[in-house]
Amino acid sequence: MRQRRLFEPSIEDRFQQYRAAHPEVYPALVQYAREAKAAGVKVGMKAIWERVRWEMRVQRRKDDDYLMDNNFTAHYSREIMKHEADLEGFFETRKLRAA
Repeated sequence: MRQRRLFEPSIEDRFQQYRAAHPEVYPALVQYAREAKAAGVKVGMKAIWERVRWEMRVQRRKDDDYLMDNNFTAHYSREIMKHEADLEGFFETRKLRAA
C-alpha cells in the first residue's frame, strides 16, 4: 500500500476541496441516483460518476481541465446517503482503506 507523504493532503481533504470547487457535481450525482431508484434499478456510484463525467465533459462542454478523480466516489456516496434521506442505504459501501 502506498504511504502518504508527510505533507500530502489526505483523500478526504482533497475531496472536500474538490467538492467546494465543483458544487455542481453533488446535485448531479443525487439527481441520477434518484432516477435510478425511481426506476427500481440498483446502480453503483461508479456508474453514476461516469454519467456525470459524460454530462460535464460532453453535454455541458466543460474544458479539458475539468477532471473528476475516481478516488472521490466513495466519499460522495457516503455524503449523499448521509444528507439525502431518500437515498439512505442506496449505495453499497465498504470500509475506506485510505485516509
